Amino acid sequence: MEHTNEQPMDSQLHDIDNSLLLDNSSNALNMVNAINVLVSHPACHTIKIATGYWDIPGTALVLNALKEFLQKDGTQVQLLIGADPVVRVNQLKSPLHKDAKFPQDYIKRDVQQLEVKDEYVEVVRFIKEYCKAEEAESKLQIRLYQRDNDGNVQFFHAKCYIFLGENFAKGIIGSSNFTQKGLKGNSELNYLEWDNGKVSLKPNEYSHSKGHVFWFDEKWNLSETWNKYFLEEILRGSAVEQKAKEENKLEVEPEDAPLTPYELYIKLLNYKFG
Repeated sequence: MEHTNEQPMDSQLHDIDNSLLLDNSSNALNMVNAINVLVSHPACHTIKIATGYWDIPGTALVLNALKEFLQKDGTQVQLLIGADPVVRVNQLKSPLHKDAKFPQDYIKRDVQQLEVKDEYVEVVRFIKEYCKAEEAESKLQIRLYQRDNDGNVQFFHAKCYIFLGENFAKGIIGSSNFTQKGLKGNSELNYLEWDNGKVSLKPNEYSHSKGHVFWFDEKWNLSETWNKYFLEEILRGSAVEQKAKEENKLEVEPEDAPLTPYELYIKLLNYKFG
């Protein structure tokens, strides 16, 4: 039998009980493990993620935990995507066209060119289930940050992951984007803050200090809603999205499937003359 260093989720829940550095150097210290543990905490009901870039393979790494999380009543994920200047430089080495916009056109390219794998198709199905065109109706809310409080175009180099609930406020800040490389592949450096008070800190007349939540909400309120654009312009038409649609059709039960015109006609005859 092959032995691995992977631990079952139940034991991992006890691995994090204090502030620590996460550098992706081991299973215990990688971002995937930390996110899975915090998302699965019974007190957690809100997740706020700020990232300079995003990709489907990164979400696939923590998909099971996110699915179980959003299946619970009263839960919500806010995903804030910005324009990381370092990622932008790397992406522009393979430019799309002279008028391409970063990050939206480059995220779209990544999705369009993505290899069709079961785990990526599952991410698309997850997004389409919980991300609705109208933000108010959506358990997964996506926004794009591009301008500061004065309306000036601004790069977004920050990365922040916040997990909130009753008497529960944990935050991670550091170098990891919400991407496959950021969560697992790269050598990164992130700090998990375990102190509820520091994560939820608000400025007042005695101190200008901001906690994770206050900082995130400031940026969120300056951002544009992106749910509809994300669904219609980023996902739609990609190979993984088409595969997800095909699988959804196969799962429709016969009695729930839409009636054909002929079936409607027969049903009407039965109603009138049967």
